[in-house]
Amino acid sequence: MPFPLAVIFDMDGVLVDTYRAHYQSWLEMAQSAGLNFTEEDFARTFGRTSREIIAKFWGQDLSDEDIAELDAKKEAAFRRIIQDNIPVMPGAVELLQTLHDSSFRLAVGSSGPPENVDLVLDGLRIRELFGAVVTGMDVTRGKPDPQVFQIAAQRLGVAAWRCAVVEDAPLGIAAAHGAGMAAIGIASTGRTREQLADADLVVDSPAELSPEAVRRLVAPAKTSLGAKTIVYPTPVLVVGTYDPEGRPNIMTAAWGGICCSVPPSVNVSLRKATYSYHSIVHRKAFTVSIPSESQVREADYCGIASGRKEDKFARLGLTAVCSDLVDAPYVQEFPLVLECRLTHTAELGLHTLFAGEIMDVKIDEDVLGPNRLPDLSKLRPLVFAPELRQYFGIGAAVGKAFSIGKT
Repeated sequence: MPFPLAVIFDMDGVLVDTYRAHYQSWLEMAQSAGLNFTEEDFARTFGRTSREIIAKFWGQDLSDEDIAELDAKKEAAFRRIIQDNIPVMPGAVELLQTLHDSSFRLAVGSSGPPENVDLVLDGLRIRELFGAVVTGMDVTRGKPDPQVFQIAAQRLGVAAWRCAVVEDAPLGIAAAHGAGMAAIGIASTGRTREQLADADLVVDSPAELSPEAVRRLVAPAKTSLGAKTIVYPTPVLVVGTYDPEGRPNIMTAAWGGICCSVPPSVNVSLRKATYSYHSIVHRKAFTVSIPSESQVREADYCGIASGRKEDKFARLGLTAVCSDLVDAPYVQEFPLVLECRLTHTAELGLHTLFAGEIMDVKIDEDVLGPNRLPDLSKLRPLVFAPELRQYFGIGAAVGKAFSIGKT
């Protein structure tokens, strides 16, 4: 069964074009209080909370009760103005219906009072299209906090990354992104495309949207790159060997990783043309040294130069340490080392895969964590992007394995 997709709609400026009605209700309020209030004043405060507007024009010394009373009076005036002729946005009802018919789950995520939302949903006869309705009464934090959209997604039972939010305000766009959702901006009355530039998609009205346009944001189609060696992240493994004359050598292998847990084993894949290939075949052993981010220059050089032509240990000022368990050297300066006994060889094509049983892991004391295991924030291992030919560090931990998936 495919993952469900969802669209969460703000109401004002998205489903209904309420710019004029909000202006008219504020104008009536101001005139009844003997205040001068122009459309320019309204435009400058458009998108701000009622509390902020009341404080600006009615004064900062009002009590919470006075503000609440004025706010309720203003919203009642707004509902009276639109109740007989709800100013639906062009294409809004049609969009809702086509999204619903295309199996999208729909929600309203508005910071407005529930009475306003109810009037619009019932007046336009669209309530049955929505699986969730979230209003200002359901949240404790306003936009740009993502709470309103998070609650809507939770009620719909849809993951955030499968949700798109349709908004008309920059704060709403920020809230959508804060929730980890795609954001669609509607440049309705009083808004410009430039104000909504942070949205993933900007249109002038809902009529310009379609299920396909939304699906491209929340379930984008894959683009074929062809058959390429792309698996991320690729570890940076510096393979240590002795040549037939007993000279230590190191090379950076692009391909490799853990291949078995019992017995613990690692594999590296080398071309026959490499100097290390013949050393592994001859000695039946190799080591893998893991460099840290600060040793990226040394790690890269080990993949550029050939051990046939120079002593890379000497060239880089590194120390070759003879393993006491396998017939191979490792790099003293690199913080983590795997000592391996060759157990399997497989010809794959251009490369030969060498699998080695890990006989021991050696690590610098200062990169161990409290549990006596490697602390990646201290080890700071390198990873490699083959197609980009770039090295990267690792980021922060994002979840506990075998645990976060249960939440």
